[in-house]
Amino acid sequence: ALRRTFREYPSMGLAAAPPASLVVEGRIGMSYVDLSFGQLRVRHRPGPRATSAIPLLLIHDCPGSSALLEPELQRFGADRPVYAIDLPGHGDSDPLPSKSPTAASFAQVLAQALKTLGVKRFDVLAIGLAGAIAVELALLPFTRRLVLEEPFLITTAQRETMRKQYTPPINPQWDGSHLYRTWLM
Repeated sequence: ALRRTFREYPSMGLAAAPPASLVVEGRIGMSYVDLSFGQLRVRHRPGPRATSAIPLLLIHDCPGSSALLEPELQRFGADRPVYAIDLPGHGDSDPLPSKSPTAASFAQVLAQALKTLGVKRFDVLAIGLAGAIAVELALLPFTRRLVLEEPFLITTAQRETMRKQYTPPINPQWDGSHLYRTWLM
């Protein structure tokens, strides 16, 4: 049935970005950035028209989506341009092709996305686990300032305990009940 549907309604190609006349000051805009591996969903607020303020990049907690940052987009976007991007594999963004992406690879992708959007220098506010990505991003020459909100900081001993006890064994059962037990974990 799906094959028939795809044949009946072939792709019309990617939609073009909305014209600048549709970007309304004070409103949150949404679009996608095309990168080599796929697309990233971007929420943005342009800020006041006559601003020379450095743009702000908001990085959502993992797992999550930039949709969770809309109140911050409104608040900070009153004074400066603000961008919130769904991290690869989160929200409405395509995943990275790597089976084991790193904080550094996420940082490179965010920097490339901002460059594609015409942002050359920016400040960063990262929430929770995204702090690791933000620290990697701060090592690149584009980042001016970095703020971490509720970073996930653990000791080496805590990390080792988590590695050993992250999840109990998940043994498949013939009736699929292991899936329900895993979901409840």
